[in-house]
Order: sequence, then C-alpha cells, then structure tokens
Amino acid sequence: MNELAAVNHALPVSNNIAPSSEGYIKDYLAKFALDSISELVFFKDANGQVSGTNRAYDRFWLEREAESCAKLSWDDQTSRATVKRWTTLPTGESCLLETHISALMGDAGIPIGTIGITHDVTEWYNTEQSFLYEMERRQNMEIELAQRDTMLQSLMNASPDPIAIFNQNRVHEACNQPYADSLGIANPDMLIGQRLENLLPIELVERFKQSDLEVLKEGKTIRFVDTTENTAGELNWYDIVKAPYTDPLSNTTGCLLMARDITARMHAEQQLAQANAELEQLSFFDELTKVANRRRFEVELKAIWALHLRQSSPFTIIICDIDYFKKYNQLYGREQGDITLTKVAQALKSVPLRGADLVARYLDGQFVFLLPETKMPGCLHIADKIHQVIADLNIEHAKSPISDKLTVSLGVSSLIPRRSMLESEFIALAEDALAQAKEKGRMQTQVQLLNDDYTPTIHASRRGGVDESN
Repeated sequence: MNELAAVNHALPVSNNIAPSSEGYIKDYLAKFALDSISELVFFKDANGQVSGTNRAYDRFWLEREAESCAKLSWDDQTSRATVKRWTTLPTGESCLLETHISALMGDAGIPIGTIGITHDVTEWYNTEQSFLYEMERRQNMEIELAQRDTMLQSLMNASPDPIAIFNQNRVHEACNQPYADSLGIANPDMLIGQRLENLLPIELVERFKQSDLEVLKEGKTIRFVDTTENTAGELNWYDIVKAPYTDPLSNTTGCLLMARDITARMHAEQQLAQANAELEQLSFFDELTKVANRRRFEVELKAIWALHLRQSSPFTIIICDIDYFKKYNQLYGREQGDITLTKVAQALKSVPLRGADLVARYLDGQFVFLLPETKMPGCLHIADKIHQVIADLNIEHAKSPISDKLTVSLGVSSLIPRRSMLESEFIALAEDALAQAKEKGRMQTQVQLLNDDYTPTIHASRRGGVDESN
C-alpha cells in the first residue's frame, strides 16, 4: 500500500468501491484501525490543508481546531519532524503532546501531503521527572541513573506502537513492523495470512491464544501487560489492548491488537524501587558514626516489644551518655568531637553482642543498646563491658570534673513487657536511671526496674563497673 492509499484509508470508505470487494474491506479495516487507536492522527494535502483525521483527533480537538496539532508549521515537506508541546485536555488538565510528522510521497516520488501522529507523553514526562529527582537524592547513583534517563528518552522517541488485525481463525490480516519486532520476527510480511502457530514456539502460542479466544469468543475488550523478546533478543514489556470487531457486511469477527511499549517505564520503576529501597536502608544508619540511628532503634523497639509481649520474655535497654561531652566539644572543637563520637561508636560495637542485639546513636552524645532476651544480672555484665571499652580508648578529657579521661554514664531498664505499658514508658525508665547516674556523680551505671505495683525503683548502682547496690 503506497502513501496515497494510506490517506484514502483515513477518509470515509469510498462509495465507488463495491462493498463486497477486497479493496472495500481493506479500506474499512484500515479506517476501523485508525478510529480505534488512541493516538491523534491527521492528514494534510500538498497545499497544507487538512484532508482527514481520525476519531480520537476529532474528540480531542473538538471546538479547538485553531490550536490543534494540524496547525503546526513544517518547512521541509520531504523529511520527518518531531514536535513536543504542552496543551490542555478537554477536561482542562495539562498534557504534553509529541507529534511525529512525515511526508506522504506519490508513486512519482513527489510529495502529495503529510501525516501526523500525536502521542500523549505526559506520563512518560512525569516518570522522567520523578526519575531525575531520585538521581539528585542519590549522588553515588548519579551516573547510572543518568544513563537510564538517556535510555528512557530514546525509547520515548522510538517507533510507533505495534498494531495487528487478525480474523476469527486467528489468521493475521494486517500488522506493522513494531508488531513484528515485538514477536522477534524480522519482516511483517511473514505474518500476513499466517497463524502464530506456524511461526512461534508453542509456549508463546499458548500464552497468546488464551487472550485471543477471550476476545473472539466472548466479545470482551481486555487489557494486560505482557513481555516478549524482540529481534535483538532483548526483553520488552508491552501494555496490550485487544478489542473485538465485526464486519457488518460479512458478519465475520476478528480481533484488533494495539500495544504500547512500556519497557522504559518498567525499567524506570525498577530503578526507582531499587533506589527507594537503598534510601530506606540508608535512612536507618547514622551517617557520622556508621551505627544504627534513632529511627532504626524505634522501629526495632516496636517490633521487639510486640514479640516479647506475646512471649512474656524480658529484654533490656541501656542508654549510654558521654560524660560532659558539651564541655569536651567546647575545649577540643566540634570536629574533634565528631572524631571522638565515631571512636566511641566503634568501641560500643565491639562489645560482644548477639545477632538480635542493637547499638544505635540516640542523641548528640548518647547511644542506646537494645538487648532482647536479656535480664538482670546479664545486662549489668554488658554495662561493665561498655565502661571497659570506653576506658580502653584512653581519650583525654581535660574539662571533665570527674576524670582526666573520657567516661560514660549508663541508664539501664530491664523488664518483661506488660499490656498496660507503652514502649515510651520503657524508654522513660532507662532515661530516669541515666538521670540518677548523672545526679550521683556520673561515670557509673544505674538500673531502674518496676515493682509489682508498677512503681519504679533503683535496683542496682555500679560506679565504673564496681557494684554499689545495698
């Protein structure tokens, strides 16, 4: 079919062709296909006058012809052009349209007009913008995401979507090159007059057959996402619509297939999901000290609290506060303070812990231990080890009123969760114990437990690892 015939097919079926003729049927099917696709299609003659449009075009530009895609200017009538511009939907919403304009050449090689096909690429544009936003948040992924964005842009400017028509016997009557490519077949002519059973592996045939029969036998319009391998052996994703049609003259039925290549979108979504997962992982760690942060501690506490409440088993919280850390920063500077925080964090991580135990940064000069299945006196042994690893650091602290070396105070709370309590009350017990440790001179451990009547009591006091309880 030459370009002039393509223009004729965009217009109403000619009355000069016999209804039973093959030409009439082809014209009818071609017009049916044009009116069935969601893209906006227009034709211009050699004088630049609009000679035909499809149904989607007419609906979209109803009463707005002056601003339609057909009004786009195009100087070189023998080449192709792609134009993007923002406009509004009939509902008033903004949308980005991409119009591909091509010359229609006669048999003598003389331009006889142009054809324009317009796609709404707003969703693709928004996906790209979201993708770029995630790139900015992840500098270490910047190069990879930039490459993905380039690929996405290339796919957005690729060939028109796959389209095929086959009859009630699933014999192809028409298809285009993108459709052939989507099936891994080099030439669409190889499909005309053929059933897929004659060309594709049986597993692919059976997969396509189910949806074909659903359309042909039940008369349903269906939409689904599927994957195929193209001629290069690459996996492509397609958003596929299959719709039934009936020839009013012969009363024969068939299926119209239209597909949108969404490979770039799927890749983008996978990359975004991966980036989000990595960002979520990073959001659980303190950037300076490289240990878990307070958010991670609160998430773990909530989960462990629920588990131990069901199992009626004990667990412990230890809050570790660097003594007179504000004075340390004032004397040695904030940069040295950050170095010391990092050393303290790594020392605390060296305290022998089990797989479920957690050490996290709590506040500026505070860390917190979450110790499942730990009770008295086991938690005091952990507290003693904390004092020891800090002492082993041997960090000078000339402004400390209690020692010439860096020391810590510990507040410990250990209990079996009760349904009448909240996690925040558990933390409050450890904070109260820490306050007691500071009040009694720091460089020590205070343990606070609950009595049977739910009143708190100081259970043990250890100064720098030495037991001072009564």
